[in-house]
Amino acid sequence: MIDLEIKKQPRLGLKRVIQLTVNGIKYRFFRSLVTMVVITVAIAFLMNSGVESLIKREVNQYSSEQIANERLAIFWLAKLKNAGTVDSHIEELSQLDKQSDKFKEFMAFAQVKDTIEIHQEIIKAANYLNFFNSMNYGNRRRLVQQATQSRIFDYLQPPEKQESFFATLSEIRSVSLPKEEEGIDPEESFKGFLGSWPSLKASIQKAILAKEQAILNLSQQHKDAELLELLLNNQGFLQDIRNAGFMISDADYQTVVEQSTDIANCRILEKSISGLKMKQRLASQFDQHPKDITTRFLWDEVFQSNDDVEWYITVAEEEQVLSKGQYTAETVVELAESKERFASLSESLKESRIKNSKNSFLGLGERMGWLLLVSLVVCGVGIANAMLMTVTERFREIATLKCLGALDSFIMTIFVLEAALLGTIGGIFGVILGLIIGVGRMNVALGNVVWTAMQPKELIIASLIAVVAGIVLAVLAAIYPALKASRLAPMEAMRIE
Repeated sequence: MIDLEIKKQPRLGLKRVIQLTVNGIKYRFFRSLVTMVVITVAIAFLMNSGVESLIKREVNQYSSEQIANERLAIFWLAKLKNAGTVDSHIEELSQLDKQSDKFKEFMAFAQVKDTIEIHQEIIKAANYLNFFNSMNYGNRRRLVQQATQSRIFDYLQPPEKQESFFATLSEIRSVSLPKEEEGIDPEESFKGFLGSWPSLKASIQKAILAKEQAILNLSQQHKDAELLELLLNNQGFLQDIRNAGFMISDADYQTVVEQSTDIANCRILEKSISGLKMKQRLASQFDQHPKDITTRFLWDEVFQSNDDVEWYITVAEEEQVLSKGQYTAETVVELAESKERFASLSESLKESRIKNSKNSFLGLGERMGWLLLVSLVVCGVGIANAMLMTVTERFREIATLKCLGALDSFIMTIFVLEAALLGTIGGIFGVILGLIIGVGRMNVALGNVVWTAMQPKELIIASLIAVVAGIVLAVLAAIYPALKASRLAPMEAMRIE
């Protein structure tokens, strides 16, 4: 009897497998190129959508912070005149950290000690208000009639109103309550909030009444003097503000004084064109009709260059609407640049608003999310089709490899590796194309603030995720064709032309 020695199946090294795969791509370059283009387009669309969403969020946050800093004086001037409303308190407090001075100030005015609980309830109130505000008028009318803002919570206090609300909500398939806590039914969570609303509302109203009294005391203490004048000329006003119960740091107060100075200067400059003679001289100098000489024209046209500002100051001093030496050209141009910067930030903030981002796919909005999902599915089908065609073209090659001892796993590895390489290359090109289009479009839409607000680290992470998505998409789409190729019988494959 002859002894048969069965040796282990020889396996090619990874380097040789990659080499074979690359050679296969080169040999079928056109088909590989088509597959790569499909991946590139899908990933470019994904990257473009992601980049736009990311930049909008960053610009929104940056612009909000900068505007808050630029408007600190206006904020305090309004705060020391008006105690605000329940709705304004919910909106402001929901965005604050519970350890911030502003939140501590509210707690002191409201005389509430449980910071964590009331902070959570305020955040819930803000989320539910956003939910109702994002709803179209028809659905909101069905659910809460004419009630708006926090009055919605008052409207839903009676048990029969709640029962009617939840019954109607179950009939509207397109609307669902936001999920506030994991493991808790949204309906039960909302009912719990409605139960705690009277207590929360009472605390906010108590804080409002306390602020109104503090504002009244300040007004009586300073004999109804204008707040702007007090900020500019009264050295002890900071301590008076703190004694009234308002919390403001030394740095913030200094910023408020500086911004108040700018506000006062802007008012003086704008008032300087109220006279007919100044309007006539400006109209003659800039070839305009006197009716067109407005404060906007002053800031947008006259105060844009040192030469025009110097001419204006000279004329204003001649007409005695400005004191001699009161302003320099550099000071006025800086004020104009500050107003222009604020207008630019406001416009960027307006353009970067993202609606319904909390409940949408990747923060892109429902329509864009579905478009992106469909594009990825189409891409997957395209890759699978291209890989199936590749399998058909390579029947004889696969049969030959099997006759030479290639295992099913080896054949499958080659096809999956080919898809992964195409996915990597297509993903990289897609990321580059998506970045160029996304950043370019946002720069045109939002202005140069994009470059200031943009975080390179987050763009790099998004790029890596997009490349990985391209690889995963290509590999998943290639699994069925690779499985089909690996299961081909050698003799059957050799017979196919």
